[in-house]
Amino acid sequence: MERCPVCGGAATCPAGRYEVVERPSWDEILHLPRNAQVPEGYTLVNATRRHIQALPTRKGDLELLLAGSAESGRIEVHYGVEGLWVRQCTLAFYVRRRKG
Repeated sequence: MERCPVCGGAATCPAGRYEVVERPSWDEILHLPRNAQVPEGYTLVNATRRHIQALPTRKGDLELLLAGSAESGRIEVHYGVEGLWVRQCTLAFYVRRRKG
C-alpha cells in the first residue's frame, strides 16, 4: 500500500474520509465533580482526581471524534483544523463522515 504524500499515512490516511472537520471550543467542555455521572449526550474526555470533563457527543449533524496524536496530526495536515487537546495524546474534533 502506498503512503500518502501529504501525511505519510497508508491505511491511516484520513484524506476524503470527512466532509466537515471542526475544532470544539473550550466553552463546550462540561466540568463536573469526580463522582458525578456524565450526562446523556456527552462523552467523557478526561478524568483527574478531582473532576471529570465531557464534551457533547454530537454538535448538530457533526459527531465527536477523539483522535490520538498521530491521527490528529494527519487530520490537521489534510483538513487544516487543529484538534482541541483534551488529555495526554488525545485531541477532539467534530466531524461529518462522507457517505459511501
